[in-house]
Amino acid sequence: MLWGKSPVYYNGKYFKMNGATMQKPSQCIPITIAAKKEIMMRIAAKYADIWEAAYLSPEQFKSLNTKFDDMCNEFGGRNVIKSIELDVIIANSDSDLMYNEKLFAMERGPHIYNQIRWGRSVFSCFSRSF
Repeated sequence: MLWGKSPVYYNGKYFKMNGATMQKPSQCIPITIAAKKEIMMRIAAKYADIWEAAYLSPEQFKSLNTKFDDMCNEFGGRNVIKSIELDVIIANSDSDLMYNEKLFAMERGPHIYNQIRWGRSVFSCFSRSF
């Protein structure tokens, strides 16, 4: 609608446009699809430029990555960029870290807590005082 040559006028229930215009992008905008379950991973394998997974252990990512590669091969061996979302919790002490982990888990959901605890045990060797 906005990539046309004429200004757009729209008076809707939730927003209005009064002569809005937008230049068409000079390059294609990449499509990113976040997916961890089979149906959405198949959609990503077929259509996405970028596949994103989040909150996975390395073992889980390895397993999904293998499945995703197989799905991409089913669609002609598409070369899809892979992305994984990681969060970092920084704290000044172990007690602050535990408090921040619990806050984070409350914000993201209880299923995240085990993944946070896994990451803490693996990466605790990187902690240092500042």
